[in-house]
Amino acid sequence: MKKEIVEQKIEENYFSKETEEIGIEIEEANVETGAPGPVAFCKDLHSLIEHINEERHNSEILLKFGIDGGSGFLKICLSMQSLAEPNHTTSSFSKYICKNFKDSGVKKLIVIAIASNTQENYSNIAKLWSLLKINEFTGVIATDLKLANILLGIMTHASSNPCTWCYAQKGHLDKPGLDRTIGNSLQHYQEWFEAGAVRKDAKKFKTFTGNSCKILLSKVDLLRANCELGCLRYVESLDCLGRVVHECFGMILTPNYKSSIADFRRSYLALLKSVTPKIHAIFFHVEEFCDSTGNALGFYSEQAVESVHHDHDQ
Repeated sequence: MKKEIVEQKIEENYFSKETEEIGIEIEEANVETGAPGPVAFCKDLHSLIEHINEERHNSEILLKFGIDGGSGFLKICLSMQSLAEPNHTTSSFSKYICKNFKDSGVKKLIVIAIASNTQENYSNIAKLWSLLKINEFTGVIATDLKLANILLGIMTHASSNPCTWCYAQKGHLDKPGLDRTIGNSLQHYQEWFEAGAVRKDAKKFKTFTGNSCKILLSKVDLLRANCELGCLRYVESLDCLGRVVHECFGMILTPNYKSSIADFRRSYLALLKSVTPKIHAIFFHVEEFCDSTGNALGFYSEQAVESVHHDHDQ
């Protein structure tokens, strides 16, 4: 009972449900069968963050905003990860809601905006972003590559320049491209706008599930023992990828991660297979990111945001 009372007070104090039209676009598949429902969102994100921070007894925190669509909803979620050592002190709030769960996990994830029957596009995300006033905060964004490109206002990963971080050409993703910056992105947008802002012409202006992959990488020794000789080079490349995942995709960044990325790149290119945007990101941008932050990728993972779909369906 006490848990329900606490949750009700939090909902009343910090959340709102917008019933008026705010311009959210519905899914194309549902244009005839439904309209966008009410948008629930946090009306005072500053106060909510302060409240949770006090209850968890955190000092320094990293705000991680997760964005994802799934199960018929577009969601923006918040994780508040402590940058200090874990504090095991339990308050009345944490006793009922967040005891013994990791800051980065789905059990401590807070859905701060949710819209049903809603397209994953720049316009809709921008409206939710504006309702939450996220631009007033400093933090990181955790999302998949599709939504990363949407947030940047650039073309999809099927475009001529699919990479989120650089202008590498499709078909030549084995090489790095010119870095994307706010300046050159604005310049390309202005050129497109002045040319008539025709969406189909935007391409002229440079605009495996995780669990299954983990299982496959864990079975490399079994594959090596049972595969034909001609397939061994593929197994070795998987083994190199497994080392990359171990050394920089978790919560701990190991000293050898750069050499492991280089080994994976050599082994993959030797297969003479096309380089996809994700493989390109491992080749050239994972090391850049880990160097600039000093952390492994797991610290900024969107895994909890993906997991919230399952919890929401229960």
